[in-house]
Amino acid sequence: MRAHPFFLKNLFEKSLHLPKKVLLAAFLFSVAQLFAQGLRFWFALPASVSWSGSFKIYVLGQALNAFLPARMGDGFKVLALEKQKKGFLGSAKSVFVVDKFSDLLAFGLLLGSTLLYGVQRLLDQKLRWKLYGFLGVLGLLGVYSWGSGRLRRFLEGGSRNFKLSLSFALLEWSLECLGILSLCSVLSPSLAFHEAYWVLVILNLGIAVPVSVANMGTFETSMAFGLSRVGIPFSEGFLVAGVHHLIQWTAMGTTVLLVFMKDGWLSWRNFQRKK
Repeated sequence: MRAHPFFLKNLFEKSLHLPKKVLLAAFLFSVAQLFAQGLRFWFALPASVSWSGSFKIYVLGQALNAFLPARMGDGFKVLALEKQKKGFLGSAKSVFVVDKFSDLLAFGLLLGSTLLYGVQRLLDQKLRWKLYGFLGVLGLLGVYSWGSGRLRRFLEGGSRNFKLSLSFALLEWSLECLGILSLCSVLSPSLAFHEAYWVLVILNLGIAVPVSVANMGTFETSMAFGLSRVGIPFSEGFLVAGVHHLIQWTAMGTTVLLVFMKDGWLSWRNFQRKK
């Protein structure tokens, strides 16, 4: 599916009619989300890998993943990290398992909390306390399993800090929800956080299998369908989805540009020192 240039032009013109503070808030949330993703990836790496190097590799790899088939951006990450840290290929599998696992676990935790929020609102107070007690027991069992199981040893074996990786994974999903909420704040009805997360779930299910370059078309359709499930007309939802997608790529492009500008400045400074 290829995006027609007239569609992009029309989308850009319509986005300019949105309040500037709304666009700025959505842009800042997207930039913050990108940094949270970079921190999630960094904490999954061995302690010897620097933050600046890993973030540059992560951002460029994510950009390549959108435009090249078969997750070739992940291949770029492995090769670039091997160049930065000799012997990385031996631990690459465990690093990417930790990174993806923390991302999926955070997604699942937020999905579970959203489901529980909807369920507990339907229960009377007595049943709510029974549900909370049951969840508390499950939580204690989970902590025990984590403390004594092979999963903890595997996840923490080669990574800098799995718990922090998971924390930033939770933060990145929450930031994307806030970005969606900021764009939908100009619509009626306005969304609650748990509704924005449901939209995010439907969006990620829709783009799970790439069928177009940079998910153009599928991203907008999936998110607009999700918004229609919470009461926002499909046409308005499609506009919000298009603007959200455009802002995400603006944030990505801005970050990549800043990374290259930093590299250029450091190269120039080193050149001046040698002179």
